[in-house]
Amino acid sequence: ITTELTLSNGKIDRLAFTQRDPFPARGLTWNQRMTVAIGGRRTTLIPVQLNARRVDVPAARRLPARFVLPNGGGIAYGEFHLDRASLTWLMANLPSIEDELTRGAAWITLWDAMLNGEVTPDALLTLAIQALRVEQNELNISRVLSYARDAYWRYSTPAARTRFAPRIELVLRLGLDAARTPSLKSSWFSALRDMALTPPTVQWLTRVWMQETQVPGLTLSETDYIR
Repeated sequence: ITTELTLSNGKIDRLAFTQRDPFPARGLTWNQRMTVAIGGRRTTLIPVQLNARRVDVPAARRLPARFVLPNGGGIAYGEFHLDRASLTWLMANLPSIEDELTRGAAWITLWDAMLNGEVTPDALLTLAIQALRVEQNELNISRVLSYARDAYWRYSTPAARTRFAPRIELVLRLGLDAARTPSLKSSWFSALRDMALTPPTVQWLTRVWMQETQVPGLTLSETDYIR
């Protein structure tokens, strides 16, 4: 599903969505209801019935918009390809979106964009570091930590990991210290354990493993020590 967006003076002139069967020989069209998020830091949700290869959204005309997110309201299914303006804005400003559901949906879409080569792993890691400094929703934190871990090890280069390691480890330590629930503390600690590269962090983890240092508010199981 691809977004077609034309803006004029920060407002929408035209918004449409096109869909394509990933197996062109079949030529199928899926009929589905989407809740589209339009906005900047504040979002407007618009229902859209995607019942043809191309669907215009006249209700969006003249709405102020910095981005359009087809799955922003949590209702939509497919592989989404954002227009350039939306992709650029979200990569720079996603953490500032007020609605936590829209932030979560945006992360799913940007992860797919990275897998499709529309966003670089380094850019996604940079955004993750920014987001983890301010994100308060536990589900979103867990999702961003998971994406950061995978991008770090599976898609970044060794040289990039060396550059990112001090910044990532710092934000993970800060998140671990500030976490208010045992489950959130466990998520932060697991990410730190899995992503640690610099000698100071590895040495700290070694002290935790040897039970010379405690992590306040976190009880480690035998499985944790094995990992």
